[in-house]
Amino acid sequence: MERPAYLILDTLKKLGVNYIVTLPDNWLKELLVLADADSDLVHIPISREEEGVGICAGLYMAGKESALIIQNSGLFLSCNAIKSLGSKYRIPIFILLSNRGGIGETADYHIVGGKGLTTRPLLDTLDVPSVEVNTPAELSKIADAYRFCRISEQPVAVILGKEALVGPEQA
Repeated sequence: MERPAYLILDTLKKLGVNYIVTLPDNWLKELLVLADADSDLVHIPISREEEGVGICAGLYMAGKESALIIQNSGLFLSCNAIKSLGSKYRIPIFILLSNRGGIGETADYHIVGGKGLTTRPLLDTLDVPSVEVNTPAELSKIADAYRFCRISEQPVAVILGKEALVGPEQA
């Protein structure tokens, strides 16, 4: 079976995404290494998640296709930027989130924060449509979410579980 990171990157490229804006997370490690090495993509590492929202908004206004790839804790940090920039001005910001701190989490520092249990409710509160992808078999949902993001002209999030990012053998 092909590694999930390859499938995710291939899906994004087929959708026309040519800019990947990222902040590292252990579950995202393979995906970010692949994005950085891919000559068809411009990989933009960031230091704060809300910075990524602004970069993706600017890329959209310049006619470029992008994806913001961050950990769910970064979603919590960037709520204002998503709502006041993306939602208010109808900018389709496509967000892929590693969903740390939920059921199945093994890192105690993520469990204490419990953000994995509140990621979906937070997105609902922000009126940001989202879809959960928990296994590699569900990765096709990424394309549907991306198309909806562009058609609806609003931020849309894909919540990625550990197995969807690292595969069942490492989950």
